[in-house]
Amino acid sequence: MTRIAYLMSQDMLPGQPNTRPDFGLHGIQFGPLRAGCAARGIELVETVWDEPDIESRGFDGFVVGTVWDYVKRPQEFVEAIRRIERVAPVWNPVETVVWNTQKRYLIDLERGGARVLPTLWRERADEATIRAAFDELGGERIVVKPEVGAGAWRQVLLSRGDAMPEAEKLPPGRAMIQPFVESILTEGEYSLLYFGRAFSHAVQKLPKAGEYRIQAVYGGTDRGHTPSAAELEAAQRVIDAVPGELLYARVDMVRASDGGLMLMELELIEPYLYPVEGDDFAGRFAGALEGLVARAASRC
Repeated sequence: MTRIAYLMSQDMLPGQPNTRPDFGLHGIQFGPLRAGCAARGIELVETVWDEPDIESRGFDGFVVGTVWDYVKRPQEFVEAIRRIERVAPVWNPVETVVWNTQKRYLIDLERGGARVLPTLWRERADEATIRAAFDELGGERIVVKPEVGAGAWRQVLLSRGDAMPEAEKLPPGRAMIQPFVESILTEGEYSLLYFGRAFSHAVQKLPKAGEYRIQAVYGGTDRGHTPSAAELEAAQRVIDAVPGELLYARVDMVRASDGGLMLMELELIEPYLYPVEGDDFAGRFAGALEGLVARAASRC
């Protein structure tokens, strides 16, 4: 049987000193993925990405899974997957993952034809920069995010005239500033999932009342969504702008005032795959992985 390491972070395990409050999402996702892969002769093995010597354990490949602590140690994470790549294939490919760690990938996608949420790129999120962003973006509310981040980590929503948050709540380095999209409060966000570049399924992610963040840790919920032809076309433009092999991709989009969808983020590193009850997402994931494993073997 082919053995593939499913890379995860230690804080996704129960009983750890730093266990995340949303650690249960890992199990919801991994259980079906393991079963779907086993049905295709692939043993998917939970493996903490920063454990020593994982590259010497005889794995036939590595899947970058729920490595959700990478945002706090991006350089260490990149060094680890580059080291792993020397002994076996990594999916998504390492260069794709490295490109996706920096949110400036949005610039490349926009040049490739994707409709991207307007974004200011700044070296730091200081008061002068944030105050000026309101006039530059022409709105009353903005969202300030770190260039390397996930799960709304050190992200803030500000209205014009608000007092500045404490420095510990703002991005620690280079930042991106976007207008707040009001439709998030009523429609939330849409995520379209792809395996092996083929569309798999979609969900609508909704914030709880009084909140704008859609992650489960902030009370967000999700439900299955059937995308329209226009929504599929918008997401496909994003996928088409990314070269090379892809095991998985999650296209996160929000509704613009003109009714179209704009890209908020493209997740190619560690996305939660938003399983939909009764849907065989795991079988499609396993099929895409099986194809990549076969292609890697043929190149040896």
